[in-house]
Amino acid sequence: MPKRPKPSKAEKLNRAIERWQQKQEGAVIMLRKSAEMLAKLHRQRRRMLATIPRPPRDLDQIPAVQEIIEAAMPTSASKGDDDGGIPEFLRRGQAAQDAVDAEVDKANRRLQAMADPRTKEKRAERRAVEREKREADLRGKTRKMPLTGKAALDAIKSGC
Repeated sequence: MPKRPKPSKAEKLNRAIERWQQKQEGAVIMLRKSAEMLAKLHRQRRRMLATIPRPPRDLDQIPAVQEIIEAAMPTSASKGDDDGGIPEFLRRGQAAQDAVDAEVDKANRRLQAMADPRTKEKRAERRAVEREKREADLRGKTRKMPLTGKAALDAIKSGC
């Protein structure tokens, strides 16, 4: 049997390119199929969930909820507490909520004490600042970059 001639480098590259193009095409086809299948499955799940009856919105219609509520209600005030039967964890939660409300009120008061940014005085002040910036840019008298390194240390030592 005669020996096959050894493939050249160009032939090897061409085969490799063809092989990888086929793999790429197969991957693209699988990606498209998987996207279509996922869309199909999502639609099926949505239809299935639409057929399941939803629980009633009114909790009083559910007998299990009524039993839980009746079990949780105290039958008599045997403790003698003046808190009306409110559990300790709820009282702690209410105290925390009161603290949060106080902080929110403080923040609201602070915001209300601030000047309204839409007033004539504020607009005039903003215009004046913009004018100063524009003039400084034109004259080249803008702020300098902060000093770094040795220059910063020298400035600190000199007291500037």
